[in-house]
Amino acid sequence: MRLAEQSSVEDTVVIYDVMRESANRLVAKLANTSTLRGGAVEHATVLRQIDGVRARADETPTRDHAAILEATDTFRREAQALPAA
Repeated sequence: MRLAEQSSVEDTVVIYDVMRESANRLVAKLANTSTLRGGAVEHATVLRQIDGVRARADETPTRDHAAILEATDTFRREAQALPAA
C-alpha cells in the first residue's frame, strides 16, 4: 500500500469513528429523553428509535467517505433537535 492510500484509509477510519461517536451521543440523548418522559409506550418508542440509530450506523459503508460524513451530520442534527436534559 502506498503512503497516499494508507493516509486515505486512516482518514476514513478516523471519520468513521467520529460517525459512530455521533451515533452513540444520539442514542444517549434518546435514552435520557425516555427516562425523563417515562411511560411504557414512550419508552418502547424510544427503544425503537435507538435501534434505528444503531442500524443506520451499522449500515453506513465503512469505506464510503461521503456516506460517513453524511451520517455524522445527520446524527448530530438529530441530537441537536432533541430537548436538552
